[in-house]
Amino acid sequence: MISTLASFAFGNRFMSSISTLVMVSVALFGWHKIDKTSAVRSAVANYVADVELEAARAEIKEANRRLQVSEKTSAALAQRLTELDALAAANISEIEEYAESLEDIPACRPDDAFLDGLLTR
Repeated sequence: MISTLASFAFGNRFMSSISTLVMVSVALFGWHKIDKTSAVRSAVANYVADVELEAARAEIKEANRRLQVSEKTSAALAQRLTELDALAAANISEIEEYAESLEDIPACRPDDAFLDGLLTR
């Protein structure tokens, strides 16, 4: 039986070529079925790595954006602080000038006669 099948499959050059092609096709199909699992596993691993890489890039981009915003805000706050320090110094000098001007005014205390006059009314 096997010898008859072998003589039919490999009896002439055409049948030998077809038989070889069929065996190679069966072997490739079998290898494809066996290797499909590892190919899927490899594809998933590559996909996950790509997604993680994109997520890391997005995080870095967001961190850089936040850094720029904080630097701009810090500069604006430093400028505002300088302006407020100058305003505070101007207010302090104005208060000191006002306090010095009050020293020139005589005491504004009512005397006892004035207070008695208010109480009798």
